Amino acid sequence: MTPKSYACIQRFVHAYSELLANGENDLTGIAVDNGYCDLNHFIKSFKRFTGKTPLQYYKQNTDTAGK
Repeated sequence: MTPKSYACIQRFVHAYSELLANGENDLTGIAVDNGYCDLNHFIKSFKRFTGKTPLQYYKQNTDTAGK
């Protein structure tokens, strides 16, 4: 694994944790706080790692957690 790949994974993991902790209300803030240049960059990265957009992923996981 290259250092760049490792950094991308770590950035995603931190943003992912922040999304689950803080909810979907401030996706732009989560993106910027974690080093993504804009919301679109964050969404593309998130989808590459999970196969879903942050909003799709959050809604799916909060719906199943409440059942």
